[in-house]
This record gives sequence, structure tokens and C-alpha cells, in this order.
Amino acid sequence: MRAVSDRSKPEKLAVQNAVPDSIRPPDILPFWGTTTGTCQLWLEHDGHNYYVRYRGGWISVERDEEEVFAKQIGTQYACSWSDEETTVYLGLISDAIRHGVIETLDVPEANQAGEHQWYRKGPLPLVEAGLVCGAETPPGILLDVFGDSQKTAARRHAGIHYHSNECIKVVPACELDNWIGEHPDEHRKLNKWRKRLRRDEFWWGWNRASFGGRVMLPLLYCLAGICDVGVAVEDWVLRKRRKVNAPR
Repeated sequence: MRAVSDRSKPEKLAVQNAVPDSIRPPDILPFWGTTTGTCQLWLEHDGHNYYVRYRGGWISVERDEEEVFAKQIGTQYACSWSDEETTVYLGLISDAIRHGVIETLDVPEANQAGEHQWYRKGPLPLVEAGLVCGAETPPGILLDVFGDSQKTAARRHAGIHYHSNECIKVVPACELDNWIGEHPDEHRKLNKWRKRLRRDEFWWGWNRASFGGRVMLPLLYCLAGICDVGVAVEDWVLRKRRKVNAPR
């Protein structure tokens, strides 16, 4: 029997211990940006600046302000990703950037992303989970939602607290449910503050609008609500479609 040399042993062990792509978790690069509204993400890696955008159903990647990849994967009105879709697309883009093959990147259609092995919540996006400052803005005081810095500074000098980014706990999408389970009160405070912010945003516009603007403002908010419902219905239909078409 031929003896196995010491040099070949590490190579065989490496092959035996290799993790198949089907179960390997995605190693996502540290992108920053937003995946809601118009999905826009930025990245600095290995001396290059990358910009990823998803708008009008088209996903595109720019490197140093030059488009190197573009593909239509969704409908003409699609412009955001779910947390699970973010894991799939950013995982594939990250691998392509590391291996220098971004020009030949292959990504699934939006209605097929649910069948990908990486379709799960991952480290991105970072999600606002709760208010952790332990303070509140007293009731009856409108929040300066559009940044009246002079008025805000005067109120803070008077000891009136205003929530800022430092007051909000941000966690990876994959850890959100666990964090909420451990900190339900902080999460409840965040939802309460969001409702108040939306209400004060309405009155901020109302107080500065003309008669015609005051007629149009409620209509615009109703239209925004209808759009939110439409997006929710579309997401529900897509989830049902993915469930039906999922491999058994």
C-alpha cells in the first residue's frame, strides 16, 4: 500500500471539511444604506467604491461610478427588498466582488429568490428595534420633524428631551425577533414614538399649508395609506406564490 505523504494530508482534510454551498451561510460585506423605498447601498472594499441600486425592477452595481452589472429581476414598480431577499442578493454580490467576477454576476428573479438556499434573515439590513434612552418628549409638544435646529436647541436647553439616533437600538435583521422578545417595553415605546412622529408630521404640514394645501394634505396621506396597503397585498401574493412553487 502506498503511503500518503505529509504534504497531501492537509489537502485531503481541507476537502473533507469544506462546507457545501447549499448550506454555507452567506458572508456579506459591510454595505450601508437602505433596502426600503428605493433600495440603495454603498460599500468601500479593496480600494474601490461600490454602489448597489434596485429601482424599477432593475438591480445594478456600479464600481467607482461606472456601471459594471445590470439586470431586470422584478416588475417596473419594484424598488425594495425584504430582509430575506437582502440576504440573497447581497450574499451573491459580496461573493462576486471578492472573486472579481461582478461583471458576470448571476442573480435570481425576484419571484424566484424565495427558492434560494440563502433566503433567510441575515446581518443586513440593520433594523430599528427599540428606544433605549429611557426618556420621553412631554405630551403636547410638537416634535420638530423637519429639523428646526434653533427651536430644538432652545427646548433641549430647557431640559426637554428629543429622541435622536443615539436613542434608538439598531440590530441585524436576523436578531430582531430575539431582541424584541427580550425587550418588549423598548420596542413598544419605539412604535408609540413613530405614531406620534407621523401625527406631528401631519400637523407640521397643516400649520404651514394654504387652504388648498390643507385640502390636499389629507388626500395625500390617504393615498400613501392606500399605497402601503397595495404593497402589503402584493407582498402577500408573492409569498403565497413562493409557497406554492416551493420545491417539495
